[in-house]
Amino acid sequence: YERKDDPATNFLEPLLNISKQYDRSVGFFTGEALAHWGTSLYRIVQRDDYKVRLIMSVVVINSKDIALLEQYIDKKEGQKFDEWLSKKADDILREAFNDSKDCDLQMRRKVLAWLIANDKLEIKIAQPCHHSNPGNHHAKCGIIHLEDGDSVAFDGSLNETYSGWSTSGDHIRTYCSWKSDEQKDDLVESVDMFDKLW
Repeated sequence: YERKDDPATNFLEPLLNISKQYDRSVGFFTGEALAHWGTSLYRIVQRDDYKVRLIMSVVVINSKDIALLEQYIDKKEGQKFDEWLSKKADDILREAFNDSKDCDLQMRRKVLAWLIANDKLEIKIAQPCHHSNPGNHHAKCGIIHLEDGDSVAFDGSLNETYSGWSTSGDHIRTYCSWKSDEQKDDLVESVDMFDKLW
């Protein structure tokens, strides 16, 4: 997939909508990336057993994301947001993750905070330690574990950011467990790499 193929709409969102787990290793992540998860967010929120595991570099999410997370950690504010989300989840998510240019980025950050606080999204920070002066973690891959037991892996230059999935001109290669033996081998290699990092 290349940018012209709209990988977020034609690859990521449809697969997440039939998945049970999403594993991702990236150099950079921002809360705005959740806009490209689209309608799959309903699935992630509603399924008790859904898990997103994210490995990213020490160049952490931006300051506004961090400020929102710190606010959510406050028990009183967190409880109010939980109650609000449980009452109006569909409307909130539809408003927060629509495709218009006027998406409420603050709302996306609130949903990001809710995903983390409710153990739907687990983040680990990777710091290379094989060198006395290492750079940042930069390995990029994704594994989408499907409901039927199959999996799809992808790798390439794409970070889990809004621009990564839409405007940066990044590309990805995909590997499916139900296709050729070569693709299966590449998928197993991606899964092993992620699990070792995790």
